[in-house]
Amino acid sequence: YGPQCASDPYDADAGDGVETDCATNITGNDRHDAYVRDDPDREQHWIKHLNVSKDELQRAVDKVGNSAAAVKKELGQRGQSSA
Repeated sequence: YGPQCASDPYDADAGDGVETDCATNITGNDRHDAYVRDDPDREQHWIKHLNVSKDELQRAVDKVGNSAAAVKKELGQRGQSSA
């Protein structure tokens, strides 16, 4: 869908769906063309790669979405917040 306001630094095709003016949503797109089927092998790969439990990974995805960069950033910040 071309340049967007923000995208995953590890995957330029994974944009935020907002035009470069960072105000206008991109329309007319097929939300199904970006779907990646999930399966246990794929989940296990990410759990091992990120060195987290399935529950930790799920909490991070629930909080920040499924962008690999956002999830990595969220997991990297564990224990660093002042609670």
